[in-house]
Amino acid sequence: MKGIYLTLQEIEATHGVGPLSSCAYLWLRYWVDIRTGVVGKSRPISLGMLRAYCETHVPKGRGIQIVQPSERNIRTALEVLERVGLIKRLPGDNLIFRLPLAQVLLLAPGKPDVNLTGYPDTMPGRVDNWAEAATGAGAPNVVQPNPARYPSRPRTAYPTHIRGRRDNPPSQPAASTTREERMLAAGRNERHEAIAALLHDQGVLVGSGHPVVAEWVAMNVSDTDLLAAVQLACQAREAEGTGQPLNPGFIRAKLRKVLGKEKPAAVAWWSSVPAMEARARELKIAGARPGESMEEFKARIVVAGCQPTTSAR
Repeated sequence: MKGIYLTLQEIEATHGVGPLSSCAYLWLRYWVDIRTGVVGKSRPISLGMLRAYCETHVPKGRGIQIVQPSERNIRTALEVLERVGLIKRLPGDNLIFRLPLAQVLLLAPGKPDVNLTGYPDTMPGRVDNWAEAATGAGAPNVVQPNPARYPSRPRTAYPTHIRGRRDNPPSQPAASTTREERMLAAGRNERHEAIAALLHDQGVLVGSGHPVVAEWVAMNVSDTDLLAAVQLACQAREAEGTGQPLNPGFIRAKLRKVLGKEKPAAVAWWSSVPAMEARARELKIAGARPGESMEEFKARIVVAGCQPTTSAR
């Protein structure tokens, strides 16, 4: 079955970039040469080409209205993809991008660059992403070629790895690392995982390696404040009525309101009758007398507050 394979890093990076940027990256990912991870070199691309492929078909009446983005919108979408690290513009006049997070085929060193897709090079509309690749063990962002179609040649041991060789002792096996060591090497710890799990429970899809999660860990944000921010974000989305899912950036804005919430100011004792009655009890003077206006009552409270000691009348 022909298609493309998106890694978890690619999916997390596309979160929050917008519909147009996601659509543009999907087509770039479809056209990419999986042997080199470069798009636009073997098959030229242009802004007009991206406009045509990123058009929107909107049902209108009995027909369909086709809406195409402008070249300025396409340029902005590409800038967003480059800012989040999904693409990298290569020097030159043509549109050529490298996709750092895309999976590429692992070719043997020194092997000539041949057509691994199984389709003729002269076939119209051939896309380099049609190779039959089997996922499995291998380095990150690397797809191993299908062993049934591309069998590997038998390997011979190098002299430095022959057991019993005196001049070149055998190499030592690499030390296995634990999950905690791998997380520390990636700049994450248990708190990153806990925040990601907490947000997943609230329906927010975010990975432990997201920069916003790292920012919250550095700020030592508590689970209570984080849940309060998620609740404010949900209320804001319901008020908007757009149905747009929550994202870490929107929650971060609500978290600032939660952390910066000030305590309500104390109510002035002269602002209302109950406050004035409470102030009178505090000063141990009689409350409002029959026929006494509020101004006279206020004046008695002011006089009693200026005296060192007062007694009830």
